[in-house]
Amino acid sequence: MFLIARGEAFTGYCIDQAMRYLGLEPDQKGMYQKYVEDDDGATRPLLGVANALEPGTIDFQQLAAFSTTGLVVYMRLPGPGPGVECFDRMFVLTRELADMLDAEVRDDRQSVLTIQTLGHLRERIHDFELRRLMAQGRRQPEVSPRR
Repeated sequence: MFLIARGEAFTGYCIDQAMRYLGLEPDQKGMYQKYVEDDDGATRPLLGVANALEPGTIDFQQLAAFSTTGLVVYMRLPGPGPGVECFDRMFVLTRELADMLDAEVRDDRQSVLTIQTLGHLRERIHDFELRRLMAQGRRQPEVSPRR
């Protein structure tokens, strides 16, 4: 999902304040990460936020001089929990960021995000998880019945 500035560009300071308020942490790659505990109690990234403009990073050492007209919010699958649940959490956080930064939420084609598009994205995640489960089922060794 993309966050596109409605008016003036987002300043580095405003981005940093919004991210930290919502519990995202800067990483060493120049992006922000939201970490959560997975089902096993391990801490894993739920989502990341990057600069939508090349090279895709944010210079945390130069926040006062940094600005951008767009951010991209992304998640990796498999995530720290069920995919659709992680996606819904990502969407809620994206809406909160949009409100804080005065931004529009856009889809992966940078069109306005609609309820229909959200439904399609959830279906894609569900299909991915189903294919993954089926692939895992094929890799498991066959167990022959005891005689």
